Amino acid sequence: MKIRKHGMNSQTSSATVKNNFEDAIRDPRLFQKKFSIRYFLATRLLSRRVRKDVEYLYAFVRIPDEIIDTEYKDNLVDGLKALDLFEQEWKDVYFGISKKNKFLLICRNVFKKYNIPFDYSLDFMKAMKQDGIIKSYETYSLLEGYMYGSAGVIGYMLSYIFGFKDKALANARSLAFAMQMTNFLRDIKEDYDLRGRIYLPIQDMNKYGVTSESIKLKKITPSLISLIKYEIVKTRKLYEEGYSGIVLLSPDTRLAVFVSGRMYERVLDRIERFGHNPFLWKSENNFMKILYLFIALFEYYYRYKYKKLK
Repeated sequence: MKIRKHGMNSQTSSATVKNNFEDAIRDPRLFQKKFSIRYFLATRLLSRRVRKDVEYLYAFVRIPDEIIDTEYKDNLVDGLKALDLFEQEWKDVYFGISKKNKFLLICRNVFKKYNIPFDYSLDFMKAMKQDGIIKSYETYSLLEGYMYGSAGVIGYMLSYIFGFKDKALANARSLAFAMQMTNFLRDIKEDYDLRGRIYLPIQDMNKYGVTSESIKLKKITPSLISLIKYEIVKTRKLYEEGYSGIVLLSPDTRLAVFVSGRMYERVLDRIERFGHNPFLWKSENNFMKILYLFIALFEYYYRYKYKKLK
């Protein structure tokens, strides 16, 4: 890898990016809560041994995502430049060329502390840049290539922080893919309206006779309902593959991982309750999310404790 021999001044970053850096340094817990109440609640169940480092990792991947999906959604050329700046600054900090960005220094320490492969961060950045270039994926295999960078490597990074054994990374990948597919199904309307993207594989859409025009016009048809049902079945299988590897993680992290997955899987339940109509999606209020957390706690103890004792 070729590394530039000079540091990049963090002041070249936008005001929003700099504010996110500062917010993440000041209180990574509140930063996480600001963007995802589900992840925030599940992270409370982690042991103190890893909790804060997980919060920093969340901020590390959230900031580039916000760059391309929110701050520069109407100017992708500048968004890609901003991602290049972020990536170069991260490289400079990681390899000791620059020490100007305090947040990235913290992230570097997290990577070094748990021996997280640096290439995972580059794979993630590659996926974020794809969001500024690619609007759809022809096949599920091509979509998996994108999800590897946007979600799979995050599952790997978390596994390194948690501590794992045997083949846990394969299960982490499945759970990450399941949660990413859940996002895609939940956000069909938003992704198209705000970003012109369709994350359902075109091959699957063709199989069920669904066109991009029907998504643009928000036409709910029997064909679209069948497609959503098909994708939900595939996604639930990924969740089960992910859950099966939880026993391979350190004991003080298993509960949080299961609860995080189950709370996210509830999104699929909600889509089903709306008659598999993705255009009717409305998020639950925070009370319901907390209720789902307690239900997931019960499910965890039934699945991993009670059934084991019987």
